[in-house]
Parts: sequence; C-alpha cells; structure tokens
Amino acid sequence: MSSHPVFSWGYQDYVRDGQLDLAGHESSVGSGVPISDVAQIQDERLSEAYAFSGGPNDFRISSMWADPMTSDPPRAIQIISLLDVRFPFDSDFVIDRIGYWDAIGSPVYVATLPVAYSYPTDDFVRHIHFLLPAPVLATGAVVDITTTAAVSIGRFWAGPLWRPAGGIQRKWGCKVHDPGEMGKSRGRQGYPRLRQRVRQLDMQLSHMTTAQAYGAEGSSEMDLQQLGFRVGTTTSTLLFPRTQVDGVLDKHLIHRLGVYGHLTEDVNIRHADGDFHTATIKFDELL
Repeated sequence: MSSHPVFSWGYQDYVRDGQLDLAGHESSVGSGVPISDVAQIQDERLSEAYAFSGGPNDFRISSMWADPMTSDPPRAIQIISLLDVRFPFDSDFVIDRIGYWDAIGSPVYVATLPVAYSYPTDDFVRHIHFLLPAPVLATGAVVDITTTAAVSIGRFWAGPLWRPAGGIQRKWGCKVHDPGEMGKSRGRQGYPRLRQRVRQLDMQLSHMTTAQAYGAEGSSEMDLQQLGFRVGTTTSTLLFPRTQVDGVLDKHLIHRLGVYGHLTEDVNIRHADGDFHTATIKFDELL
C-alpha cells in the first residue's frame, strides 16, 4: 500500500517567506530571460505571475527559508507545487528536476517527476504538484526547467500537509461554478456577462474522535481545530479531496481535484454522539 495520504490539505507555504534565487542549472549557463519581477512568484494572487522567456539552456527557481549555517531550523514539508503554469502547447517545456534543500543545504531531487498536463479547455488553471510520501526536513525548495518558449508561473509553493487519520470518514463534491450571468431581452435573446469559471469543493468529515478534532494534551501535531485557526477564511491553501485510487497515487486526480483557494466558511466542528464529531469544509478556488 502507498504511504501517500488520500485526503490532503496544504495549509502553509514556506516559499512565501523564503529567499528567492534564479540561476542556470549546475551543468549549464542559464539563458532564461526574466520578463517580470521574480518576487511575484511569492504573491498569493496567481495573476501576479513571474514570467521568463526560454532559451536553449536550463533555468532554475530556488527558495531558501532556513540557513543551515545559522540557528534557523529546517522545516517539514510534504508538497512542492508550481501554480498556474502557462506555456504554449507546442513548446518544449520540461521539468528536469524538482526537489528540496536538506538540513545541511544540499539538493535532494525526487525520483519521479511531476507531469505538466494539458486540458481540453483554456479556463482550467494548470497546477503542477508533487506530493512526497512522508514529511522531510528541508531548508528550501528547488525546480529546474527547460523551455523554448515564454513561461509564466503564478506561485511557487512548498510546505506541510495535514492529512486526517485513516478512521475519519468523508464525503466530498467538486462543482464547477460559473459566476457570470446570462441577461435576456424581452425577445429571449441572450446577452452573457462572462466571468472566469472556477472549482468549488465541499466536504463532510465524520467519525472523528475528540483527539482527532481537538488534539491530544501536549501534542504539537496539527489537528482540525488548530488548522481552523491557522487558515481561517482569509488564507490561501491547497486542498486535495482525493489523491489515490486503490492505494496508488493518482496524478490525474491530484491535478483535476486539487484546488488552490480558501475556505468560504469557518471550520465548524460539531459533536455527533459519544466520542465522535463531524465537520464541514467549503472551499472556493482563487486565481
């Protein structure tokens, strides 16, 4: 059985507070030319994207949030993502390596590279996610890219995952929400007022014990109540209602169901019966 979590919640991004660095790969002279400020790759708004033009050589994006030469401790991460990645379908865009800087500042690259999927519609926001099977201590994250065309990246993300215990049951739904309107004349002619269509998630968690909902005495492990304090309704996070099929990590579901967004309602934990509790999660996509 895979050790990857079925339901995962990326609740904190360490890249946002990290020191960004751009360079060529160690094996080449980077020839990518920045088009916009690289700091935009840390912005919560994906539309404030970092863009660069391609070249025959490689390009690196790196973030360091801890210094192994000082007292800054490494932090546990379990997900590395590139959000809202845009490039021409007929271009040569390749993720050569992706990984993290370990506790002593050496790069550790993952064995299996994430895939840059294409989709039938342009409205679907393309993210590239890599979920690690277990948390690792890291001082930074790094991705190496080769491209022959202009590329824009909305946000570079690396951080921990919250994953409920296996005994928690859940039901979930994924809706495509169209916030636009269709105006109609007296003759029933349509006049659309178009807006970007987005995904919305809703989840029902049940059979949570008191310890799973509210934690254990003296524990530093994240629980649902503490997660509600951490993210609230005003923090952008990553939510994956399902990441596996038959115990095997499913990259297609990770990309189709994984949403970058925010809670539209507070985390609401309610007592059900005995030692069990339920919770409702409502989530809206951000662009």
